[in-house]
Amino acid sequence: MQTTLQSPSSLRAPASAPTRGFVPRPPESLQAAGLSPAFVEEHLLRCLHAAPQSTGAQLAAACGVGFQAIAPILDSLRQDHLVEIRGQRGIGDAGFAYVHTSKGAARALEALEKTQYRGPLPVPIADYLASVEAQPIDNNLVTGTRVREAFADLLAPDSLTDKIGPSIMSGSALFLFGAPGNGKTAMAERISRVLSDPIYIPHAIEVDGTVVKLFDPLVHRPVDCGSTPGVDQRWVQIERPLVVAGGELTLASLDLLWSEGGRYYEAPLQLKANGGVLLIDDFGRQQVRPTEMLNRWIVPLEKHVDYLTLLTGKRVQVPFQQMLVFATNLEPRDLADDAFLRRIRFKLRLDDPTNEQFEDLFRRACSSRGISFSADGLRYMLQRWWADRPLRMCQPRDLVDQIAAIARYQGVEPNAGSHGLLDQACASYFGVAA
Repeated sequence: MQTTLQSPSSLRAPASAPTRGFVPRPPESLQAAGLSPAFVEEHLLRCLHAAPQSTGAQLAAACGVGFQAIAPILDSLRQDHLVEIRGQRGIGDAGFAYVHTSKGAARALEALEKTQYRGPLPVPIADYLASVEAQPIDNNLVTGTRVREAFADLLAPDSLTDKIGPSIMSGSALFLFGAPGNGKTAMAERISRVLSDPIYIPHAIEVDGTVVKLFDPLVHRPVDCGSTPGVDQRWVQIERPLVVAGGELTLASLDLLWSEGGRYYEAPLQLKANGGVLLIDDFGRQQVRPTEMLNRWIVPLEKHVDYLTLLTGKRVQVPFQQMLVFATNLEPRDLADDAFLRRIRFKLRLDDPTNEQFEDLFRRACSSRGISFSADGLRYMLQRWWADRPLRMCQPRDLVDQIAAIARYQGVEPNAGSHGLLDQACASYFGVAA
């Protein structure tokens, strides 16, 4: 079975309808929140199981909604003899403290068998889809100045940033390739710096009666961790995400991940990356063949949607609105055929630095670490240690770090003009005798 969402224009207006720049508004009722009373009843019973004698206000805060939205559900739970009031610790009805009855405690255990999730109430997937459509990655005004500022510390030439800029503006997929050590990963990571406007994502999504946790503090950086008036607290404002996957990436990790202990789904990497950047680093070194991995991205790249599978076997359509970046040391044509490469509209080779770029990088590295730059020392180092070695963008930074570490250990002043320090740094860096 497959669940296909309607186009955004035919969706019911979500509780958090976009204004100028999407802002999710607090729902005034559960109907506006798009959740069934039965779902919220069980959620409240789980919350009370974790924190007995919570007040109505505390339960509302745990759910991420106003008290008026859950008040009818609390009344219903009392009428069904599932909860009862045990004192008052605040003003008005929101100050009543609630506990389970024996019947309610048994019902709470049944609810916990379905899911252990007790965070803010999830947002219906239709509302999530509408939010992604309202916060497109290509909505950013990308200028040459902004791109050059984001890449300034890498000493990227204007000719390169001017090629990356259109890819960022369009949100199109990008293939970065070239020899190791020339900054492919670093450049991909800095793409997210160009995407300066924050976005809202829900803490969790409701899909077919189950919960999918979306917000991940390991990859999502909140802009404002406090409670913002006029904003639905089931959502969190974050910087546009950068999600990085390396050699550990498998096809299974690109589907919904069921937590047996928590009895809810964890969102896969590409769902967490919506609105931002998904970097497939060191592409071609994953545990699956490159062609299998590339085939996994054909539909998302073509249709801007993805399909995820529930435990029941039902497939759910979700948005795929992100910039997909492949970084690899291999030649693209050794990894994919022309049919797939056609879908990657932007392909950039990162070449070895010129002598002038290498010197500028070395000078900057010295300056950033408080070490005096020496043109004579650099000439000596290149003549002795680079006779048959290619220059790489990462080497100046790495070698200056080596010089600083060796000098600290020896208790001497770090000096980029000292032939002795330079020889020791290069010998330890390249793994050869000085």
